[in-house]
Amino acid sequence: MIRATAPRAIVDVSLEEGAAYLFNWVLYDQPGEIDDHGRDASHFGKYRLDRTITPQGRALRQWYAEAGDRVPIGTAATASE
Repeated sequence: MIRATAPRAIVDVSLEEGAAYLFNWVLYDQPGEIDDHGRDASHFGKYRLDRTITPQGRALRQWYAEAGDRVPIGTAATASE
């Protein structure tokens, strides 16, 4: 199970502080990937290889929407700046 507290805090603070962009490097799951400690590191994508959204992808989508409701328009930088 993914502990969502830290990623959620990063999204919330970044958007509240006016981040124009948030990058999450791993878009798709990487089957068979093992981290430096020998743990399964294959399930950090926002989508599975069949292009269905993962629980993490759904969570991020929800967090962005919720943060957008809390951050006043004009607070965050826009793409045209």
